[in-house]
Amino acid sequence: MRKFVNATIAGATAVALTFGATSVANAGLSSEVGDNWNAGTDVVGTDIWGSSTKSDTELKDEDADWAANMRAITYAGIGAAVFTMIIAPAYNFLAYNNILPLPKW
Repeated sequence: MRKFVNATIAGATAVALTFGATSVANAGLSSEVGDNWNAGTDVVGTDIWGSSTKSDTELKDEDADWAANMRAITYAGIGAAVFTMIIAPAYNFLAYNNILPLPKW
């Protein structure tokens, strides 16, 4: 039981040190990205997601690069989610039921 406690303490220490260093590095990076994307520019939510949205060029003309970039990142996340929830399992089903041939690495 004593070895288990020691292993738990060592693991918790490693996790704390890892995430502590990560947050310090991330703070510098996010500040730099925020400066490059004009993060101080205010934008109304309907300009990005409303029924009459502004195009990316209109947002960038207003120095709201962050809004255009975050909309693009959101679309990329939606595409990744669709891939991982629909396409990848369908391929897995077809490949491992010998409907499609498995790749020969």
